[in-house]
Amino acid sequence: MTPPADHVDPADRAASRSARGIEQQVLAEMAEEERDRNLDLPFAFVELLWSGAVITVRVTGHAFEGAVVHAGEDLVTLDTAAGSVDVHTGSVLSVLVLEPGAGPARAREQMDPRRFVARLREICDEGHAGTSIGAEHGARELRGRILRVHADHVVFVTDDGSQWLLPLRAIAYVRRGTPGPAAPKR
Repeated sequence: MTPPADHVDPADRAASRSARGIEQQVLAEMAEEERDRNLDLPFAFVELLWSGAVITVRVTGHAFEGAVVHAGEDLVTLDTAAGSVDVHTGSVLSVLVLEPGAGPARAREQMDPRRFVARLREICDEGHAGTSIGAEHGARELRGRILRVHADHVVFVTDDGSQWLLPLRAIAYVRRGTPGPAAPKR
């Protein structure tokens, strides 16, 4: 006597479930490996933020040590002994994790900008005097005030009154000065 067409042997059903479970596990492992391969530096900074890590970030001619307090698409903010520094992640030469999980884990600040250019606009709008900007390619650090932020460059006036046009792609970091009257809109 043969079993009905819709009858499945319990041993076959268990084997099928086991095979599906193994297949799902293999697919999950493959997806995790693919995700790990595609992680970029900005996401690494988010993970360092979440863990409360203290790091040293090297950009051309400078190194900044501090806790990661914000991470965005192309921006990482460190709380250093000398104050806050915003680094353009495209300018980072290396990152040394000094103390993984040294402080309390932090969440991304919802009010902080995701992009470096947005941080520059924020600093400009707040009128920070004594702001320092460091450019790539070993140029000297400039100290003064961001007058305007345009589509591809920043107008920066130094403390001695010199006016600089700095391409956004060349700005490696900015250290905010003291907030003051907002820059005039033009």
